[in-house]
Amino acid sequence: MARSNGRRVMESDEGAASEHELAEDLMRCCDGVLLCSPRMNRTALIDLSLRGHPVVLVNRIVPGLGIPSVSVDFYGGMTLVCGHLTQLGHRRVAYLSGPEASWANAERIRAFDAAAAFGVEVTVIPCGHTARHGYAAADAVRDSGVTAVVAYNDLEALGAVTALEKSGLHVPEDMSVIGCDDISLYDLPSSRILTTASLARHELGRQAAQTLEALMTADGDTEPRVIPVTPPPAGAGGFSLCRVGVATDQPGP
Repeated sequence: MARSNGRRVMESDEGAASEHELAEDLMRCCDGVLLCSPRMNRTALIDLSLRGHPVVLVNRIVPGLGIPSVSVDFYGGMTLVCGHLTQLGHRRVAYLSGPEASWANAERIRAFDAAAAFGVEVTVIPCGHTARHGYAAADAVRDSGVTAVVAYNDLEALGAVTALEKSGLHVPEDMSVIGCDDISLYDLPSSRILTTASLARHELGRQAAQTLEALMTADGDTEPRVIPVTPPPAGAGGFSLCRVGVATDQPGP
């Protein structure tokens, strides 16, 4: 949508140290800025909000900050994942954690208190955001005694599946693995199936661009927009089956 309105939208990088400087540079040459999953701290975001430049946060909510935000309901989505695993009979689950500065990761971890109501015990295993990180975490998964794994993103999940199967475990017969984000792997060669939680990525981008456009052309609403994750209809949406192939490492939300 942003491009269709003649706008240029540039995305901030994973490193928190350089984000503020990058945002300042963009403000000098762009009409508006989308900060996608920013890792910078609250103080840095407050500084940007005081500059009077149109800015929208994507997948980051900072209470009391006067910057509009559009985010996926990661808390609700992870609660649904835990409920889904309960229906499959799992009671001990490992979560392969994402980057420490990721708001989306913190929201997922926050949901594990609610998961206790389903009778699910979740062990958080520090990981990262790449397939290599997921592969390296497989030993900790096996040692934890869990029967299911939820990964911060699909790349972590792919790495974990590869390592688990290499060690002699079969997925999903011996260990269930659920990824997040539903990245585009459909056109890649595949010999396995990965269950992944689809988190409305396209709708997130559409609403973020729409919010920024409103800020640049009129008085925009600063109330946070939260995109819900709904239970899947039979055979579609929500929890989907995604063919697994070779993927390049990339940061998650």
